[in-house]
Amino acid sequence: MNREEISEFEQLQAQLQSLYIEVGTLSKKKPNDAVNEFKLKLIN
Repeated sequence: MNREEISEFEQLQAQLQSLYIEVGTLSKKKPNDAVNEFKLKLIN
């Protein structure tokens, strides 16, 4: 692996970790609670 690939991997890892946290937060919401339109589009 070269430095460019390592940098790309670190960026993707951070994005996936953020997505995992967001999905976890959304899954804890009650079904009747409102969901941000941006997050809804991101999940779909």
